[in-house]
Amino acid sequence: MNVRHAEAGDAKALHRTMTGLRVVEGTLQLPYQTVERYRKWLSELPESTYMLVAESGDEVVGNLGLEAMLTPSRRHVGRLYMAVRDDWQGKGVGTALVEAALDLAENWLNLTRIELEVYTDNQAGIALYEKFGFEIEGTLRRFAFRGGRYVDAYSMARIRDEQRHLPSAGGETTTAQTGEAGFDQLESERLILRRFKDSDLAPFLAYRNDPEVARYQAWESCTGREATAMIEGLKSLQPGTPGEWFQFAIELKGTGALIGDCALKVEQDGRQAEVGYTLAHEHQGKGYASEAISHLLYYAFGDLRLHRVVAITDQENEPSIALLERLGMRREGRFVQNVWFKGRWASEYLYAVLDEEWLRRKPRA
Repeated sequence: MNVRHAEAGDAKALHRTMTGLRVVEGTLQLPYQTVERYRKWLSELPESTYMLVAESGDEVVGNLGLEAMLTPSRRHVGRLYMAVRDDWQGKGVGTALVEAALDLAENWLNLTRIELEVYTDNQAGIALYEKFGFEIEGTLRRFAFRGGRYVDAYSMARIRDEQRHLPSAGGETTTAQTGEAGFDQLESERLILRRFKDSDLAPFLAYRNDPEVARYQAWESCTGREATAMIEGLKSLQPGTPGEWFQFAIELKGTGALIGDCALKVEQDGRQAEVGYTLAHEHQGKGYASEAISHLLYYAFGDLRLHRVVAITDQENEPSIALLERLGMRREGRFVQNVWFKGRWASEYLYAVLDEEWLRRKPRA
């Protein structure tokens, strides 16, 4: 049994599977569908949906869809739906498809919760899912209208370990911890990237009001009121919220000192983002910024499942340029005198990296 991604040429085979009597009775499909409907469906699948097919020889005998959620608060969730051709049910096709889907979901897409619905009278389907650790979480009353009557369905889910480990830039393990309030912290070899807290106010104001630190930043200074408002606003904000900057406090391990912050702003499409960073002057030149942004990128491409992350820096900011290039980000463009910046027209560089480029990198020694 071979499992692969569906192709446009599979439309006729999918039509044969999905119009089988037992499949129609066990899914939300309607009878009397056309081949063209499935051809169009395959051609219009969104990027976040992965359609797998199982084939025996050259014959497609089942299919499974894995939909990755795009909502920021549910990016850890995937939804499954599956159908096995009537004459191939009970022959291991469902097992092969679910095994492949879980490998894709948990080991490549970093999904930690997989959901599905199954009719309460589909005993074979329920047994299959329970074999893979899915549990019944509730009954959906009058879930669908099938064959002239309303039928119930079970809501089932499989939960992976809630604490995950990411490869770090130093070859260590980065632990991303989440509590009831969502994001808590990221931990690397020397740093902790965490939420801001009230006690950070004084050191935050100290480096934000350092003229040397602010030289290439959009701000000149920061008042106590502005800093307090920022910290308060971040308490209820989750990283990955489209259109919102989330500031991560950078804490030095051992001392607990706040040495700077880094930020991530996810665009409205939910798949792209921009990063920024600020480090206290006395802590610059020690590799802390590289370590912090490296782990932020692992978080962005891992937990948040982003596709592309960019950074914009003044073309005269040589330390920042060196940092981005050291991280392996690609210079994609130069904006010539595109911004009026502190009394002059300034030019900027645009850097970017894709998820596939970042995640295939080997950890740095």
